Amino acid sequence: MSYRLYIQPDAPFHALEGQIDQQCYSWALVDASGIFQARGQGDTRDTIEQTLSQNDLDGVRVVGLVPGDEAWFCFALPFAVEEQLAQDIDSVHLALGEHSERGFRVAAIDRQRMAIWFEVFESWSGAHLESIYPDAALLPLGESVWSICLQDDVALVSGAGGEWF
Repeated sequence: MSYRLYIQPDAPFHALEGQIDQQCYSWALVDASGIFQARGQGDTRDTIEQTLSQNDLDGVRVVGLVPGDEAWFCFALPFAVEEQLAQDIDSVHLALGEHSERGFRVAAIDRQRMAIWFEVFESWSGAHLESIYPDAALLPLGESVWSICLQDDVALVSGAGGEWF
């Protein structure tokens, strides 16, 4: 059976200060049928890897969730993304998404920050990195136009047009 491990770094983000080993996470292990097999909050990487090991899981696919405010969202044509960013295009990592009548869905994140987040999510024991998303981009919509998740002093918003805030 295949498993996905959803990992979201908890604040404070020690990883962004170069202290990846001190970073804590909220996480959920989900099987192929969508059933939660394990979860936790405020856990270290060692604790999560130990859970995978104790359950004799290997080849788990990691889905990393970065804070939504780390990545910018826009719709653009591939050659016009630069005009929508307030940062030099050479210092930004771009992820091209689905195409719609408004253009391509584009996520942009500072290249150095993306390198840090990549390092956080890669090379977990018993797991391999499948993808990284801004957390707000994965909010479920159902039949709604907007989805809002309130957590402490943060509001995550996702729209039916593919946008997130």
